[in-house]
Amino acid sequence: MFEWGEIQYVHPVSGAVRPVTIELLRATYLVPRQQRHFDIKYALAGVVDTPWRNSFEVAPAETAAAVDRALRELMLATSTLRMPQMDLAVLPAGSRAKRHLVSLMALWEVIGDELPDDLWVMRHVLEASANDAIESLPLLSSDFGTFRVAERALLVRLLEHHGAAPDHLRAEHAEAVATRRKRADAGTLLGEIQRRLLDDKEGRCALDGTVIAYGVRDAAMEADVTAGMIQQMLEQSPLLSPAEIGLLLPPDTAYSIYVGEAFGRAGLPLSGLPAPLDQKDLAAETVQHFLLARRTPAPAMVLASLLASPLMPWAENVGQEMANAVMSGDYRPHAAKSLEGKSASLYRIIRKDAEPTTRALAEDLAVLGRSMTSRPDLQLYVRRAQDLVGQLRAVLLEPPETAELPWDRLLRVTAMAPPTASAAVSRTMSGVTVFLDTANPWREVSHLIVLGFAEGAYPASVTANPFFLDRELELIGNICGLSMPTRARQLSERMDLFRRQIGIASHSLTLLCPYRDGMGVRLAPAASLPLFTRCIHGVEEPENFILDLDSVAEEAWPNAVPRAFETRSMLRLPPIEVPSHLLLGRDLMTLRTKEDGTIRRQSPSRLETLIVSPLSWLLHELEATEAVWSPEAVDVLRKGLLAHEVFERLFLPGEALPAKREIEDRVPKLLMERIRQTAPFMQASAWALERQSLVREITMSALVWREALETHGATVINNEFWLRGSIFGVEVHGKADCLLRLEDGQLIIVDHKKSGTRNRQGRLQAGWDLQVELYRTMAKAPSSEENVDEAREFLASANRVGVAYHLMNDSGMLVHGADLPANGHFTSIDSDISHAAMGKLGDEVVRLRSGEVRLNKEGDRKFFSNEAKMGLYAFDASPLIDAFTYAPAEENEETPDE
Repeated sequence: MFEWGEIQYVHPVSGAVRPVTIELLRATYLVPRQQRHFDIKYALAGVVDTPWRNSFEVAPAETAAAVDRALRELMLATSTLRMPQMDLAVLPAGSRAKRHLVSLMALWEVIGDELPDDLWVMRHVLEASANDAIESLPLLSSDFGTFRVAERALLVRLLEHHGAAPDHLRAEHAEAVATRRKRADAGTLLGEIQRRLLDDKEGRCALDGTVIAYGVRDAAMEADVTAGMIQQMLEQSPLLSPAEIGLLLPPDTAYSIYVGEAFGRAGLPLSGLPAPLDQKDLAAETVQHFLLARRTPAPAMVLASLLASPLMPWAENVGQEMANAVMSGDYRPHAAKSLEGKSASLYRIIRKDAEPTTRALAEDLAVLGRSMTSRPDLQLYVRRAQDLVGQLRAVLLEPPETAELPWDRLLRVTAMAPPTASAAVSRTMSGVTVFLDTANPWREVSHLIVLGFAEGAYPASVTANPFFLDRELELIGNICGLSMPTRARQLSERMDLFRRQIGIASHSLTLLCPYRDGMGVRLAPAASLPLFTRCIHGVEEPENFILDLDSVAEEAWPNAVPRAFETRSMLRLPPIEVPSHLLLGRDLMTLRTKEDGTIRRQSPSRLETLIVSPLSWLLHELEATEAVWSPEAVDVLRKGLLAHEVFERLFLPGEALPAKREIEDRVPKLLMERIRQTAPFMQASAWALERQSLVREITMSALVWREALETHGATVINNEFWLRGSIFGVEVHGKADCLLRLEDGQLIIVDHKKSGTRNRQGRLQAGWDLQVELYRTMAKAPSSEENVDEAREFLASANRVGVAYHLMNDSGMLVHGADLPANGHFTSIDSDISHAAMGKLGDEVVRLRSGEVRLNKEGDRKFFSNEAKMGLYAFDASPLIDAFTYAPAEENEETPDE
């Protein structure tokens, strides 16, 4: 199969040799644009009964890409690029080959006259006359090689219209092509390999430095080594031009990125580096996410992606804020309150709880179509999305209207096409020449460096044909006359292409063999390595030919092996000496402010983070922590939130305790109500076991809690109430879960925890607890608010306030600061539960006021886990916490660094 630009012609006026490209043919024959863009996804939605139907439902994008490739090969197997008229009954009845071919032909029939853009131009030229061409294109080559049927027909038609270039020019061109296949001297190892790569003749050549193989870590290191090699080549050979050095890259886009970055840092120009991938199918993605958001329960990542879509009518920062809130478990983001007009209307539709009917969904889609962004640079995507909305509404409004929504059909219409590389590649005369392993080389070089010489490349691996086996393709070719390439033929073509690619180097060939891919998986060398080593004297095992750069001693750099000093990813720097403190030169307790400029209050959880890791606290204040998007999970925090909310609605202030039977009846209903509001993904059948377990756990805990309240004559005064105060000069606020008044009048502030008793009791006894002690401190603080709720009035009038933890997992109840009978449900902790935590907090506040951040030292994780019995969430906020952990000096601590 030829690449556009591989066939060349001679300009009849200037004599310049130019490539035949799709745009050249479009301009020469005045090919009109298609009225409707070719859309394989839309066509697939119109052919339902196909062998790939189930695959399309599970993986629409991947299936569409595979079907597109198969249909393209079928089209190229014809000489007219029009659907052939043939009797498919001649194929064996019920055979796999017949089923797939019939389905592909049916798909072609649905597509009609639409074609991929390059095939559209080809068909126009095939059906044009010589008089339709406005320019002469005399071809240099009439060698059709391994071209497909349609490609050969196109070249025949071009020869009929324009003829061949003069004989002497074609002879020179043929000689140049032949020369490129064996440019190195025959007496060199490179010359021998270029001539004998695919021959199995006896005879070996000694190593002479013309062919070298290096083993490197990964693609990033390959780019760095390559930049260093070229720097050294240019320094040692002043007359050598960068254009005389070539890079052969595998199609993996990571190589284009790494090479572009490394060569940019090294100041080396590039010519022919592939353009980055085009933007993803934003229109289809947005419409599909809208559908999935209306298909309750909506996955959080789908909802967040939709809210953050640039096609939505709200500002980008508002969408991102709402998306991050959803991913953190807040399905009612605060930023949504700022929405107005069509933005507010669309948001309300997205967040509807009930699954719509067919007509209601059609109306919702109409609102989406009218409400998308007005940004001028996105109108192309908006129009495409509106086209999809129209197609979906047509499906939904088809008579007769049914109660069941055709979700599978709707999602097929919005299947997203994978990103594709742009056809525009910048080529210059002066830059280092870049080739791709899937294309013929476009100029000759003196030195060629092959990157990514690992399994799956050189030659590029041929994936299994999901539609036809090789024998089925041969059967179709013999019976139907449709010649489509088999895997064996494709592998042979790719091996021959690789031989041509290495044949353009005249002086040296360097193979770079990465040991690991981007995910760290171990890689084997390319399958063609034994073909190289069988030509080399003294190399019995192919892997022995590779020089592992990790085995090169540090002192051997840069002379033994080239190395780019301007690049950074390979530099072997000594370990960073982490100080014990950072000095930032300002009051760090004033970082977070409200819109009016006042300082935001701290919460007990933030202050606990400060105790464990001041750097983690600082990153939270700066909103510089990781915002990881991952699928929903029923973790401890989620369970705790749901359990809190059920308790709040089960044990109401001022009301009698619910009966045991009432608790057992209401917990499942209350839990499902809260799941719909705060964790809608848990409504799916996949989470049934977790729901049942949570019902049992909450019910058991509620029954024991009821018994404890009844035993002590306790009354619930309030649930979920705010407390405010000051500690060490820092304004603090927090929401307490429950306020109890015992039979004797004692008040206890309770915090419900979805955890066990043992660890929390250890923390209290060690004096490292902070949260409930902060509640007690805030409860004693006088309130400046005009309207004080009943809970604050009770607390203000109390001489003594106790605090307690209710540990729901095992129904433990730990109380401090209240007189309770020893045989009750509550366990009293008489020691100072917060002396260590308060002391550490006071010290850290003083440091932060002066701009000093104390970094964690080695052993802190172990201490806070084993001794203080505190959680280690602060360490997980960012990898910077561990990266900036210091080793304490034996005698004196290090001096703080600014």
